[in-house]
Amino acid sequence: MRTWLVFQFPLKSTSTHYSLHHIRRSAFQNLNLLQPRTSPSISHSFSSQNYQNWKFSIFRRHGVPILPYATPLLSCICHCFCTAIQMFVEMPQRTTHIEYIHFELVVYYIKSLLKQPRIVAATLGHCAALKIGALSHLPTSTSLLTVYSKAGYFNSSWTAMDLFEKMIKSQYGFDSTTLLLMVSASLVSVFSACANLELLNLGKSIHGLVIKSPLGSNTRVQNSIITMYDRCRDINSARVVFKFCSTPNLCSWNCMISALSHNKECREAFEHFCHLHFKPNEFTIVSVLSICTQIGVLRHGKQVHAQVFRSGFQDNSFISAALVDLYSNCGRLDTALQVFKHAEEKSESAWNSMIAAYGNHGNGEKAIKLFHEMIESGSRVTKSTFVSLLSACRHSGLIDQGLWYYDCMLDKYGVQPETEHQVYMVDMLGRSGRLDEAYEFTKGLQSNASSGVWGTLLSACNYHGDLKLGKQIAEHLFQVEPQNVGYYISLSNMYVAAGSWKDATDLRQFIQDKGLRKAAGYSLIDVC
Repeated sequence: MRTWLVFQFPLKSTSTHYSLHHIRRSAFQNLNLLQPRTSPSISHSFSSQNYQNWKFSIFRRHGVPILPYATPLLSCICHCFCTAIQMFVEMPQRTTHIEYIHFELVVYYIKSLLKQPRIVAATLGHCAALKIGALSHLPTSTSLLTVYSKAGYFNSSWTAMDLFEKMIKSQYGFDSTTLLLMVSASLVSVFSACANLELLNLGKSIHGLVIKSPLGSNTRVQNSIITMYDRCRDINSARVVFKFCSTPNLCSWNCMISALSHNKECREAFEHFCHLHFKPNEFTIVSVLSICTQIGVLRHGKQVHAQVFRSGFQDNSFISAALVDLYSNCGRLDTALQVFKHAEEKSESAWNSMIAAYGNHGNGEKAIKLFHEMIESGSRVTKSTFVSLLSACRHSGLIDQGLWYYDCMLDKYGVQPETEHQVYMVDMLGRSGRLDEAYEFTKGLQSNASSGVWGTLLSACNYHGDLKLGKQIAEHLFQVEPQNVGYYISLSNMYVAAGSWKDATDLRQFIQDKGLRKAAGYSLIDVC
């Protein structure tokens, strides 16, 4: 009787750490206090103070979740990813209300993944949902679809598309139009999955379905469609969607500018920026700086840099990285270094951009030194970091250092070597004349060696005039990519250099007979 008096005041008004500690000690001394009247208030109070571990300890210590407060307890752990997984694994073993609790647990567990999408954790929740039939609950299916899409992996995107297809087929008792309206938030995730998988035709089909519903005029959905066409390299369709966008917002303009930039329509993208109907934000600035970098227009880049200061975006780490890229690619390494040094927060992108800047300007030793400074600063090295580092070693002729960093990528830094890293390694060895080592390296990759790696080795053979090895590599590439005219021309040039005019003429005739044409090269110059 005495202990119940402790809880006569409303617990959710408790605000100090002292009060919460006092309540926890007082309440948990007596197991009888775990009553429906008490525990929801404790859970609510802990939720407001982010005491996820304490909330879970109620369940863990006493192991008898009472039905009326199980749902509040599950609800508030949604914000704590680790606690959600822990509870998901242990609760079914402790509860006596398995049918009710397990369904509620799966629903809240899947919701907890929305903030931190993890493919393994999502698969765990998906399996449990299938086992107990929770996918018949529409909000659970849409949440799971969003989680898979946000995870961004190839397989997770396929799973997201499979879930959406099943949702459309089952319809949950609604017609297709009503169902689309109910899952409108998930449509953005569906188009994102189409973009990740580059499923242009499927994306167009879903776009057609959306147009027939009221969601066809939803600006958020239209923005996701523009991004989908951008990623699928269908810039004309992206233009049409943007043109007929009902109420375009700043995000719509950002999506269109970014789409034009990604598809090499930089002049048009810059014109869109000049006619922007809104005040640009950080995303707009990053896209426009990328455009200036692509076309090498330092004059416009400086004007955008001035806009950065006027808007107060100079402390944004992504804008700093974009500025470093701009100035280094336009030959102003000194300005790029000043931008990097004065950046308040140095993101991984900023470090990578500065390492690449040193490498492009032949300062390989400084790039390596900066790489170690990046590690000492606590920043995480990524595959992009090693692309910049290996590129710097290649430009500066630091072959042995490049080989060492490639060899310890996985073991020391936990970064899996990919095709781009392998291309730089072969190019590095090939430029230095170590063709036999480059060939052995490529053969050692076996089935993992892409045509890009072999093509780099062919270019090295062309540069050093090694016709015998070059012919062997070219024959392999003709089988892998028979429509790539560059390989035929490289072999033809080797024939010419070796004086084999007949072979060169025959190969050129073969190129003409197949109707292959090499894309014309071009240069850009900014005339003030």
